[in-house]
Amino acid sequence: MRHSIADAGYRVGCAIASDNLSLGKTVIADAVNPMIISRKAWRQVADHARTTAVEVEMICSDAGKHKRRVELRKPDIPGLKNPTWKDVLARISQTHLGGVSSGAD
Repeated sequence: MRHSIADAGYRVGCAIASDNLSLGKTVIADAVNPMIISRKAWRQVADHARTTAVEVEMICSDAGKHKRRVELRKPDIPGLKNPTWKDVLARISQTHLGGVSSGAD
């Protein structure tokens, strides 16, 4: 199966999480997951490890403050271009389908 470079970070993150869960370690994955498919992948890692995944969605309810944070943010990776406020507003954010998955069934 051929994968896009766009999902490489998620695939690597899921592989590392899976390895650590198989060693009995706790995993906390702090990631932007605007698509159902990325959230599903994290849940599948937990299910495969027969453990529970808990999703926490952080929302900045103050649009003005959110806009200022986006516009004032400085890139911390050389060459990386941060999204503009327009980009943030255009980002697809699919509705969360529930925050708990238990693979221990």
